[in-house]
Amino acid sequence: MEKILYQYHYEFLWLLPCFVTLIFGLCSFFFWKINLKMHPGCEFKGNPGFRSYNFARLFGRIGGTFCLLMFIFLTINQVYIFYHVKHLIDTNNVKVVEGYVEKYHPDSEYKGGNMENFTINGVYFEYSEGVISVGGYNNAASHGGVIRHNGQYLKIKYYKDRLDKNEIVYISQPSPTK
Repeated sequence: MEKILYQYHYEFLWLLPCFVTLIFGLCSFFFWKINLKMHPGCEFKGNPGFRSYNFARLFGRIGGTFCLLMFIFLTINQVYIFYHVKHLIDTNNVKVVEGYVEKYHPDSEYKGGNMENFTINGVYFEYSEGVISVGGYNNAASHGGVIRHNGQYLKIKYYKDRLDKNEIVYISQPSPTK
């Protein structure tokens, strides 16, 4: 019997950047409409607010379009990665390594930006709290992560992402054999 320490799951918090982008996009679209209400008649050439109105309209359309395209791209990318990883797990198309954690290097909670890394039987893994990873485990020991020191005996399921990085989708602690 093995104790499951981590299993891949989707956190809807990962969609937050998508929705922030959507909100900026919608605000940009309506920016020029708000400007028109604040300065009635400025849309007519010759009025003092005409230049401001045209800038607001141009900014609203270009900024809004850019933000909405980014929203669509980010959302599709997030959903694609989730379903891709889920498919890899469901079809058992992941690699498995079991052994002792070696060459463990913790992420410093004070410095930030460091990648926590280790190897198991020569397979190298790295992750960080500061890098949002939709495709796998990224919980550093300094923030409650389950990989804490050299010598831990773990079973890890992982896959190689597009950048040839090992992404962890499952961590368990097998029972000692008798």
